[in-house]
Amino acid sequence: MGSGGGLPNHILALDVGTSSCHCLLADGDGASIAAASSPIAYHTPRGHSELAREFHPAQVLSTIEDLLTQVLRKAGASRESIDSIAITSQRQGLVLLDSAGAELCCSPNIDLRAVFEGAAIDEQRGEQVYRTTGHTPSLILAPARLAWFEKHEPGIFQRVDAILSVAGWLMYRLTGRKVGERCIEGEAGLLNISSGARCHRLLDSLGMPRGLLPSMPGRGAPHRSLAGPVAQEWGLKKDVEVVLAGPDTQCGLLGMGLTQPGQVGALLGWSGAIQALTSAPCLHPDQATWVGRYLLDDLWVAEANLGEVGSSYAWLKDLLLGAEVPISQADVLATSAPEDGSGILAYLGPGSESAFAAGLRRG
Repeated sequence: MGSGGGLPNHILALDVGTSSCHCLLADGDGASIAAASSPIAYHTPRGHSELAREFHPAQVLSTIEDLLTQVLRKAGASRESIDSIAITSQRQGLVLLDSAGAELCCSPNIDLRAVFEGAAIDEQRGEQVYRTTGHTPSLILAPARLAWFEKHEPGIFQRVDAILSVAGWLMYRLTGRKVGERCIEGEAGLLNISSGARCHRLLDSLGMPRGLLPSMPGRGAPHRSLAGPVAQEWGLKKDVEVVLAGPDTQCGLLGMGLTQPGQVGALLGWSGAIQALTSAPCLHPDQATWVGRYLLDDLWVAEANLGEVGSSYAWLKDLLLGAEVPISQADVLATSAPEDGSGILAYLGPGSESAFAAGLRRG
């Protein structure tokens, strides 16, 4: 039983994904009760290249509150029954804050404005970046994005006081704490993938000020006090336990029950991440795969990515069923297919993606 006058415990999971925000309500054992999602709108800042993408923080917070209302209504539950909140998000997304905690830039993982800064980093230190962080190309990683602001928006660059992941930003809005989670920090190129510590030597050489990076408490360390106007507006209890759960793909693997080296899972959302658990970092000689930290100790993930499978799935649904048909109907048809795949025509697409497959080369 929960602490709210005999009400049952509920766990709230929040995910700010690439294409949508997701909200899931679970019982005390982690079983799903109700879920809802809503698309995220991105925009290109005035006067910037079409490669630049940002989201409005107030709009995302409002969307999450609406989703919270929806799932509680579906479940017949109250806000007082929520005892725990777990936060995850898209990888590589970053939010820049000023000293007052105001958002200077909310940059999703599809923000490609730092393409030239990233290419310059990869030309000079690409091998070191991949060997240290397990990720390339650098254009989507934090050092290149900060370098872009230093070059093109020095006024904003000089005001940057903190760099948070998207999940870390939502944690900050709920608790007032600026913290990072190791697996998410690794996805942004801010971690030595082998040791799990900050890769300060590399970051120093790339001009990343150490003071901008949040602390990284122990894995799953909860914060037990909601603070600030957002939590008050949402009507949540002040003693709710809030945890940074990790990157969305790694959380998905754990939810699928993957706990041992050699297990493989596919997370198919906006992108298609195929990840294998390994007992040590498994770097590719041609940098064709990514390496990330896993949520369990002494485990890593080796990843190949299939690109925008979500939009491809939506396109196929529109083509075969019509744009007016909800995608949930396509899901029903997919789950009714025989397990052995007999009689099924497969849409395979162009194959896995990597920096090299996309045509990105170092000079």
